[in-house]
Amino acid sequence: MLYRFSSDGPEVTTSVKSLDFVYLPGDSDIVCINALQDEMTKEYIVGIGFVTDQEKGYLNIYGSSSQERLSECYLRYSELSCVPLQLTHTYYISPTSSQLQWAFLLSRGRPFASSSSTAMNESPICVFARLCDTEAGAANVKEGSSGSSSVSNSHGTHNESVDSVYGELSLTSSFSLFPELACIPRTTILYMDFMLPTSTPSIRLSAFGGQDGWFGAYRTDMKQGVLLQKLEFSHDSAITSVRLFNPCLGLTDDSCSNDTDRWDLLVCSAFEAAVVYSNIFRNDCLGLSNQLVLPHSTEYDHVNCASVGDFDFDGILELVLGTFGQTLLFYRWKPDAGDNAVSESTKGSYELVAQRSVIGPVHCLSPPLDIVGDGLKSLVILTNRGLHVYRHKIDSVLDLLKKRLSHRLTT
Repeated sequence: MLYRFSSDGPEVTTSVKSLDFVYLPGDSDIVCINALQDEMTKEYIVGIGFVTDQEKGYLNIYGSSSQERLSECYLRYSELSCVPLQLTHTYYISPTSSQLQWAFLLSRGRPFASSSSTAMNESPICVFARLCDTEAGAANVKEGSSGSSSVSNSHGTHNESVDSVYGELSLTSSFSLFPELACIPRTTILYMDFMLPTSTPSIRLSAFGGQDGWFGAYRTDMKQGVLLQKLEFSHDSAITSVRLFNPCLGLTDDSCSNDTDRWDLLVCSAFEAAVVYSNIFRNDCLGLSNQLVLPHSTEYDHVNCASVGDFDFDGILELVLGTFGQTLLFYRWKPDAGDNAVSESTKGSYELVAQRSVIGPVHCLSPPLDIVGDGLKSLVILTNRGLHVYRHKIDSVLDLLKKRLSHRLTT
């Protein structure tokens, strides 16, 4: 389903269009889906992971410059040896073009019964990207060939609007473009998160959370293909969400506002309190010394998902947790007396400032999204009862805007 939102006032109008993607069997169940717009080609790209009644799994990739034709423009399908779990995307620097290029990363679950015994020894995460960016593909590009022979068990038809063929990369090629993947232990990865800091565009930050409670955060130099920093820790229950965020990015009057290298990590667990690890890369630490526990986060069944954003326009990021107990939890940073809004390390704490009951367990939270183009960020929530949109009240926003304009005029 493709949702479009519009607004002529306080009410949001939703229009829904059904997209019937080709090469999706009728007996299939969609497990994961991810979408992006290619920065270079401006094409819409969608990846869909699904399983069939025959105990088989596949990943389909679609791409088109037109949303109307997207479901018909099939680029590639790949048969999977394991159950697909989370599908997300991030970027790497292409060795053939030296430009940022997108890639899908798919976490694997249990092997299918029909899979070979080698499936047990495969990496917990597989990478789908341009085949010409593999080592063999790059060599073939120099020789003028397509480089499509470096991947097995993948099939596709070339779309004229796409210049390259996509497929699953080998372990060697995956570790070359994503060296952090070589550090991940043999565990089932339930959640991945990636960030590209604007201050250092050649750096990729990544975080992973496992079913056994393990989680890790990494800093990678994409241009050199070198892992710069590795941080790992563990909890006693499955990691349901990890979120990298910079608490200083929205500030203008605080001494922290220029600290673009500070990154915190929000970690949510199935049966433990959600935790924020402060300034992890600068402290070179994931542990008790930089751990901030989110109070009352265990009182509403386990936390399924999280979102980070400035939802109250104060320049400081708030945390929103979605729980299986049909509750949203909102946390705000509270500095210690005499400290700045967001100061060094753990001089402060997060406090629960609001909670909201929803219909059904919360399965997914979006980042802040400007869904109607009015400049205001909304929170989109997925429960087993449907899609819900939370927006700011226009009157409250206008009152706040008047106060801030009045304050600027008087100063």
